[in-house]
Amino acid sequence: MNSNNNNFFSSDNIIAWIVAIVCLCAFWPLGLFLIFKLLASPATKKQAARARDTFEQYRQESTARQYQYSYVNTAPKEKSAAKSNKPKKKKEIPASGATLFLILAIVFFIIGFANITNFFDYQELTSLLSALFFTAGGAVSLFARSRAKRKARRLTKYLTVMGFDDAKSVSEIADATGYSETTVRKDLNYLAERGYFGDAAYFDIGLDSIVISSEAAESERQRRYAEEQSQAAARHAEADP
Repeated sequence: MNSNNNNFFSSDNIIAWIVAIVCLCAFWPLGLFLIFKLLASPATKKQAARARDTFEQYRQESTARQYQYSYVNTAPKEKSAAKSNKPKKKKEIPASGATLFLILAIVFFIIGFANITNFFDYQELTSLLSALFFTAGGAVSLFARSRAKRKARRLTKYLTVMGFDDAKSVSEIADATGYSETTVRKDLNYLAERGYFGDAAYFDIGLDSIVISSEAAESERQRRYAEEQSQAAARHAEADP
């Protein structure tokens, strides 16, 4: 996994992060809530630029794979076998916040352990409650880290499925990845907001698709209309005696 897990820090949201950290120290449930909100917020310009670069790499790799597939099918079998034995390193989208949540989990568990030790030494009920409180914070942080990593794997699959297409419907991506359409729709909106598909990309509600530009959306509408007309003509021809 890429080490850029902390790319969400930037100069234009540093105040919000300071507030979140202060709240985390004072009352961790509120602090974690603010961190979740910050991680889900739209990307900054720098983050969007990095995201665009990632998507462009996936598009280039998809084109390269298509070319390689066509070459391998026409090349001698010996070369094909040699190519297939080469290890391939899979790129993944960094799990936003995964490292941060791991650090928080460790800190919470250390504080919780210290308080439970204090309870056994002095039998103070407040120490027991504090230990349970911070241990719960550690568990929540670990859950958040696991959730972030699962989401990163999903987003990586979406970019792979998108490939060099300019438009892709929710149903197509759901069928290819095995995720529910509700999950895919939510994740695609997140990717569009964070600039992974480019500045002009957006989620088209009417098409229920992610499109990289308004031109791509119009082209997709025309394609679907032509397909519907063709299917209607075929049904009409079948119905005629």
